Parts: sequence; C-alpha cells; structure tokens
Amino acid sequence: MVHQEKVCRDRGVELNQKRLQGTLVDMVFEVDGVKFNAHRFIVSLYSPYLRTLVDPHGHFAENQTGQGQITLKGLDAEHFGHILTYIYTGQITIHEDNVFELVEICQYLQISDDDILVPQCLSFLGDKLHTCPLAMVFKIWNLAEQYGFAELRSHVLGVLSFRLEDFLRKDFFMYLGFEEIEQVLSHEVLCIRSEKTLFDALVAWLKRKAMEEEDDPETGPEHEPGGILSMTMELVGKLKLCNLSDAYVRAALKSVSPKLYDPPREQDPFALRQCSNCVYMFEYSRCESEILGIQEFVSQRRDKPTYAYFDPCSASRHAVAVLNAPTQSKSYFQHYGPHSSSNFEMITNDSEVLVIGGMKRGPRETCVSNDVKIFDLNTATWEHFGGSLPREVIEFGVICSSEYIYVIGGLTDEFCRSAPNKVLYQNRPMNVSTEVYKIYRGDLTNLQGWTSLPPMLQPRTAFSVCQIGDQIFVIGCDFCDIFYMERSEWITINPPIDQDSVDKPALAVVGTQIYVFGNRTKNGENVFQCLDTETRQWKRIPGLNFRLDVIAAFAHNNLVYLLSWQRSNANMIHSYNPVSLEWKAIVLNLPGTVRAGTLIRRQVLEENFFYGAKPLHCTELENIA
Repeated sequence: MVHQEKVCRDRGVELNQKRLQGTLVDMVFEVDGVKFNAHRFIVSLYSPYLRTLVDPHGHFAENQTGQGQITLKGLDAEHFGHILTYIYTGQITIHEDNVFELVEICQYLQISDDDILVPQCLSFLGDKLHTCPLAMVFKIWNLAEQYGFAELRSHVLGVLSFRLEDFLRKDFFMYLGFEEIEQVLSHEVLCIRSEKTLFDALVAWLKRKAMEEEDDPETGPEHEPGGILSMTMELVGKLKLCNLSDAYVRAALKSVSPKLYDPPREQDPFALRQCSNCVYMFEYSRCESEILGIQEFVSQRRDKPTYAYFDPCSASRHAVAVLNAPTQSKSYFQHYGPHSSSNFEMITNDSEVLVIGGMKRGPRETCVSNDVKIFDLNTATWEHFGGSLPREVIEFGVICSSEYIYVIGGLTDEFCRSAPNKVLYQNRPMNVSTEVYKIYRGDLTNLQGWTSLPPMLQPRTAFSVCQIGDQIFVIGCDFCDIFYMERSEWITINPPIDQDSVDKPALAVVGTQIYVFGNRTKNGENVFQCLDTETRQWKRIPGLNFRLDVIAAFAHNNLVYLLSWQRSNANMIHSYNPVSLEWKAIVLNLPGTVRAGTLIRRQVLEENFFYGAKPLHCTELENIA
C-alpha cells in the first residue's frame, strides 16, 4: 500500500507577507502619501484598471517613475491597503464602517467581474436595510443609483415601501429628484399609514421645486415652462386623495401654483398601490369552556399572554390565528414573571410592540400597573428592560408619534388635585387624571425621561385617541379635544353627534377623516360617524343593521376594519369602504375574548414569527386580496 500525505499551505497569505517584506516586488503604489509594494503580475490578474496602469508598454507607461511607482489619487490609503491584501489573500472583513468605501474602490479598480467582493458587500447592505438608520438607507440608495446596482435599488424601494413615513419625518424626501419620488410612489405595495402626511410632504417638495423654477427656469428638463404643473399632476395622481377634503387639497395645490385649480379626483383608490404586508396583532384568550383542567387554565390565563393576528390582505383561509412567537417566548416569564395584567394598552413603535399599564393581579388584591413591557419584533423576544409610566394609570390614551410616546389622562388610585371627584371602574372608586406626559423612545427605561406637558382642559373618561399630523384627538361620547404637539396647546371643538354611550368609542383614521364607532346608546343603537378634521364637521355614516359591542377599529388600504362582539355571532370583523359607503362581513363567530391591538408590518418581523400559528375556527365570509 502506497503511503500518501496531503500538504496544504495558504500561499496567498505567504505571498502577501513577501509583498509586505518587499521580496521581489516590482511595483509601488502611492496613495495619499502612503506607499504600497506590489507584484505587477498579481495585481494585473484581479484588477483590469491596475493591469492597464502597470503595463510597461501601455498608454499609461509615462505615469510610472523609474522605480515603477504609480500615484493613485482620490483613494483612501487604509481602504486601498485592505483591498490590496484581499487581492493577495482573498480575505477581508466587511462592516458598516468600510462597506461603502470597499464598493467604491472596487468600482474604481474595476474589481467586479467574476469576483465575489462587490456582491458580498451589496448583500451585506441589503441585509442591513430593514433595521439600519434612515440616513444609511439614503446612502445605500445613492450608492445603488451611482453604480447602477438594480437589485440593491429594488431592495431600497422595497424598504421605503414600509419606512416611508419615517423617511418623510427626517426630511430626506426633500432631497429626492422627480424620478426618485415617482419610483417610490409607484411602488405597488407602498405602505403608508397616513395619506395626509405623504400629501403634505409632496406639497412641500413641489413648493421647493416651484421656487427653484422661478429662480432659474432653465435648469434641467424638469424646469421647462409648465414643468412644475405637469410634475404636480403626475405625482399627485399617484396619491389616494379620496379621503382628503376637496378644500384642503385645493388650498394646498394652489399654494404650489395659482394655475393648479383642481386636483385629479377621478380615481379608484383600490386600483392604486395596495399594501399586503400588514397584520393586526391583538390580545386573545380562549373561551373558558374550551380550557380543560386547572393546569391548562393556569397555562392559558396566568403564565403568559396570548396574542393572535388578523391578516386583512389574506387571499386564503385562516386569516385569524393565534401566534406562537410572543406566547411561547420564555423571555416573558424570565423578565416579567407570571402574566398577570389585563386591560393594558398596545401600540407599535417601528420594530417593537409596547404593552403599557393595565390592571395587575397581586397576591392579595388587584392593583393598577405602571409597567411597560417591550416585545422586539425583529427577534421575537421580550426585552429584559422595559420601562415604567410616570404614574400608575389605566384607561389612558397613548400615541406613538415619530420618536416620542405620549400618555394622556386615565384613571389612577393616586389623588388628583385637578379632579377630586372619584369615578367607578369595575366597582372600584378611582381618581381621574388630567396629566399628559411624553418621553423619547430611547429613554423609556429611564423614569426621569418623562416630560410633563400642559394638562387636559377637563377631566375626561371613556375616551379614545388618534393622531393626524401634529394633532392628537381625544374623543369621547360627548366631547372632542385636540392637543397640538408642536406648540403644546389644548383646544375643544364640537362633540360627536347623537352620542350618549358611557363606553369609549373606537377610532380609525383615513386621510383627514376620523371614523368614530360608538357603543350602544341608551336606546340600544350604535352611532357611527365621521369627523372631517379640516372643517371640524361631524356627519353620520351608515351603520350595521344590528346592535353590537365595539372592541376596536383600524384602517388599512383605505378601508376601515371594525372588531366587535354580538351574542349571536360572537366576535366579528367587518370592513367599511369610505368611498362606496358599504359594509362587508369578513369574519363571524370568532371564539374567545378579543381585545384592542395594533397594526404591525411583516418586513420587521423575525423570520419564524408566524411559525406554529394556530388558525382559529371561525366563519370567514369575505377575504380581501
């Protein structure tokens, strides 16, 4: 038998060592005052640009000194050294601090054909898009446009399809060109929660372009005579204007140019872009009749919270299912102990779901909680450090606006000087708070991070809140207050009409309209109505032909979804079309207990977020594709 032995040596590393030692080198590159030894043959193999430069008989031979030295301008010495090492060894570390420079140097040296470095850099950037700061998204977009990376550009547009509102808040929108804005608005699955925010940003951009046209009417093809008019009509035509008031749209467009009389109103909002990437996540508990034995009861009702989701875009069955990820995550019990909260508020903040306040069962009695629990959607785990409210409250309003969280009013066990009279909540006398607080999201774990704002004008109970622009609307059965966030000021406007219910309504925002779904009044009727926030006028909208208990409402793709309960149909989900004024039953006979939740985006979810989800048996009457 012949004895064999395989010998393996990393010749690339050895050659690089010889380069660094100057062994048999025949070229020297000078970059920003730093000299790099190299072998003419090796660099010629991997860089067509360097091959042309080092060719002693080529067009650039005159650039070489007698010692074979070439000066490269416009490059960073450190990053060029990394690339040169990569040429020899095939090894390099990609990170956020060098990835852009590596791509640019590769393009400069023409290291792209049949080499994996640039594709690896682009893959690295693509993976970062979903969670990186918006400034980096903008930088990645510029890189894709500069070098024609079509796939990366497509990824950027995909991310902007669900991060556009953050993009608008950071004013990056103002630095885009016409073609870039057209690409964003033409994205077929663009997800924008507030069409008004998008419209206002587009009007601001058009005003800026109009001013540039006045200052220099011959700069660029988009500034040809009449250019601003054609741009406006083309871009505005891609927006869903049907739920913005005519007066508001006309006034905004006339501020761009007096020649803009009427907006393009003849449009079908459902023929435009449609988001298919959002689901409604809510707290859910099974019927007690379905829970067998004390062990299962404890597991279902105490150890951990249970959440379900409703997919408003589902084209298949089982649009409602119980989630496995937030329920089975051991991190909840490890960080917060046994689940003992109820009647808490849920909001989403980009890639997190915040579970705030509520009633907490103690060893002897139930008390009001000031806990803030955080579920990270990127990792599908509960964060170790949550946060605390500035005081223990329940039945309060909470808004997540940009990078701030606002907490408004509520009921508390603590004495409130502004409202000395108590109210009953679940047979428990409680004080009414008029206090308003805000906190920067990054300071949520710091109790000292809360800032006190001007209090509510009057003690309010049984209300819901929503946001349009810089205004927070606080709406109850017989009042409507508005808080202006920018100037920290309260006003009161006309209350809802024909409402005498003692329970808080459910709210949903579409454009400049707030849809208010009231619970049963004293005569047993549900009153559904709409507030035009521009004219401050209320009007009734068609209701359902039966009585129900309202649970929650949310808007998606220009439709309003209402979650409710009725004895004969259990939990139900209906959709309302604000254009045709028609209702459709989506889900009936949904068992268990459903509570208000929050809309989340699939793009920020951990890849196995829906793994193991258990469909709920219900009657699905209408699937919305």
